[in-house]
Amino acid sequence: MFIKSPIVVSLLTLLLGWAAPVLAEPDFSAIDHLVFVVLRDSTTVAVIDSRTDRIAGSLDIGLVPSQLVLAPTRPLLAATDGTSSRILLVDLATGGRTTIDLDFPARRLVVSPDGLRLAASDLDGGHLAILSFEDGHVLEPERRQSPMSDLVFAGDNTTLATAGPATVALLRPQGVDSTVATSGSPPGPAHLLRSANGRQIFAHPGLGGPIAVIETRTGRAGTMIPAGPGVLASSGSGSYLLVLDPAAATLSIVHGDDLSSGPVLPASTDMAAAYSGWFDSVAFVAGRHRASLLVFDLWRLDRTDDIPLPGVPGPGTVTTDGAKLYLPLELGGQIAMVDTRSRRLAATIAVPGHPVATVVAAGYGICH
Repeated sequence: MFIKSPIVVSLLTLLLGWAAPVLAEPDFSAIDHLVFVVLRDSTTVAVIDSRTDRIAGSLDIGLVPSQLVLAPTRPLLAATDGTSSRILLVDLATGGRTTIDLDFPARRLVVSPDGLRLAASDLDGGHLAILSFEDGHVLEPERRQSPMSDLVFAGDNTTLATAGPATVALLRPQGVDSTVATSGSPPGPAHLLRSANGRQIFAHPGLGGPIAVIETRTGRAGTMIPAGPGVLASSGSGSYLLVLDPAAATLSIVHGDDLSSGPVLPASTDMAAAYSGWFDSVAFVAGRHRASLLVFDLWRLDRTDDIPLPGVPGPGTVTTDGAKLYLPLELGGQIAMVDTRSRRLAATIAVPGHPVATVVAAGYGICH
């Protein structure tokens, strides 16, 4: 009997040309249950399977993304480093990649609700390009606008709203563009939010002033919603608008059906983002320096117990079904998963690096 030692086996492997099995690359085509994690100063994007809350693999996209976006219903990813003119498109089903070189730095990317169009802008320079998300070809001639602070597609998938210092422009591929005056006091950069039904654009002056409600079909501003400086967010189905006012340490609730004012609830001076979940029953508010989440019951219209976190969260996302909130904890190298039904921290997931953002396709309440 001849017993092969490990050394003999290794030599035979080399001599006979045997090769170890090649592991298949992870399949990222089923994007409905994947969470993409942007890591600081890294070209690698970690991917979490939301069904198991475990790392499903990673993807080296070849640039350090300042922004990463996904098509809502198709396995397509776009990324930019925010300083160069390069945009990278990745087909997550085939692995195919397309690099687009613009004539200006790509500082902001936004996706149409149907995932077919990708808008890129340098914001302050006023440059704007509309591209096919699938293959990157130019859909409309490049435009030059006045400096912009924000942009968002309307629900018709083709009209693009852009925010200037005191106006919002509605740009249409065929037809007459329109411009709507906003009423910031003093005038300043505005944040834009698309309504859940896609028929309205909310323009919130970042320095304070009423929120303009713009009808995208007519191009006219109708209702004005009182607001101070801060952050504007929408619940997943549009039942509520959430107006965060750190200066006043309040969260104002606006009813989405008729835009009537609801209660003003005590909150915090440290508020950076709001997320909703579980059939619009709850809202979570994160801060820039606070290792916890404020929790608001949207059915009872009241504040409830805070959720402690292992660290200060960065920009997060809610899964399409509204069941889970994923928040990056950069200093701890973890992702916090909050169960939106039980309103508790349900898991922490270690990632290979320092996470700065989480992204999902067609996230709950993503109207921007």
